[in-house]
Amino acid sequence: MASLYKRNGSYYIRYYSADGKRQAIGLRTKSESRAIVDRTRIENLVSSSKTGRPLDAETEFWLSRQKETLLKKLASHGLIEPSKASGHRTLGQHLEDFFTRRSDVKESTRTNWSHTRRNLLEFFGADKPISSITAGEAQDFERYLKTTARQNRYCKADVDDGLSADTVRKRISNAKLFFNDAVDHEWVPSNPFGRLKAAVVGSRDRDFYVTREMAEKVLQACPDAEWRLLFALARIGGFRCPSEHLSLKLDDVDWSAKRIYNDSPKTGPRALPLFADLHPYLDEVWQMAKPGEKYFITKYRSTTQNLRTQLQRIIKRANLTSWPKLWQNLRASRQLMTSILNTNNVGGIAPLSLQIGSGKVLGNSSNSGPPVDHTSAHLRQTRSRNHCPGPPWGPGHWFPCCFPVNS
Repeated sequence: MASLYKRNGSYYIRYYSADGKRQAIGLRTKSESRAIVDRTRIENLVSSSKTGRPLDAETEFWLSRQKETLLKKLASHGLIEPSKASGHRTLGQHLEDFFTRRSDVKESTRTNWSHTRRNLLEFFGADKPISSITAGEAQDFERYLKTTARQNRYCKADVDDGLSADTVRKRISNAKLFFNDAVDHEWVPSNPFGRLKAAVVGSRDRDFYVTREMAEKVLQACPDAEWRLLFALARIGGFRCPSEHLSLKLDDVDWSAKRIYNDSPKTGPRALPLFADLHPYLDEVWQMAKPGEKYFITKYRSTTQNLRTQLQRIIKRANLTSWPKLWQNLRASRQLMTSILNTNNVGGIAPLSLQIGSGKVLGNSSNSGPPVDHTSAHLRQTRSRNHCPGPPWGPGHWFPCCFPVNS
């Protein structure tokens, strides 16, 4: 058994080695609780050195988090191999530790981080010491994301366009976060990703306006009521898919007040109007709900179901061509047209409906939607309740209360 004692304000551990000699190791800590944890782990090291048994996982994890000073002391006492005394914390160890400690974030954030984690391990390898990663290698990693990351993931030799510019910057931002944590814990002296650009600026190259006519065809091609509701919630209600679709409960719709209350996993609770053109799709699923059911969407809740792939099949069945960012552009199309109507006061729309254009109901910032040219000739068309202007770049019209009901 090892024992603790204090000298000059810091804790020391005293133990007996395999040859019966009394040994002491300075811990350089004034925290009793930390010293007790260290004593337990060093007791395991002493026992392992005497019996030859392998170390348990907790002690191995404890070793991976220690600084080089203590590791060299342990090696000089013969408690660990000299090769472990360099204090090299591997990339795999650091990322595993980081994800374990960051249980304070949402699951969606962890999912976002996990993509960067996968890319880092693919490029550097799990056994790469984080202290050996240089700024030049960080730039090589950035180029890897721009050129071959997509090819490696999908195993398609003919795909070599890499990830989009904003995706690259987001993953560099995540890598910065991981290595800033290593700097804060003094595992590395500086962040090799520190000088790389990580600000997501947004690209409009993949924006696409889904017209009324296109939406009609897709709705008619949907296989069942729940799929019609999935599509309608995105295009008419501006819901984020799948998080806000799957969180919508049967009790969240106030039919008399014509309001929908959605507890978004991303932005929290918010209320939006129960638009007349969304009403039939909600009502169809609500009428079919079995006693005791909680959510509107019940058939497509499994994480193994790919809603994007299925929507592509439905679009093909409707004799249309799939557009970029399938679900995001449905939501953006909803926001765009209401923003135009809001700015131009078309048709005397209720103020709550108009808040969609500013992002209050959709649950995003006012500048996160697609750009609107408010000086376009389209906005100077006849303004009536039955005729609404299309987007500045093409045909189509949209109005919160004139979308055709799919019977």
